Amino acid sequence: MLQIIHLTIIDIFTNGEKVKSSILTNMYLHVV
Repeated sequence: MLQIIHLTIIDIFTNGEKVKSSILTNMYLHVV
């Protein structure tokens, strides 16, 4: 059970980082 929760937290964190980096990339491309 704890392993599943741990993996879910890692998934959310990883997806959050992807979303943040893609938003930053879009902002950068929009400015340039």
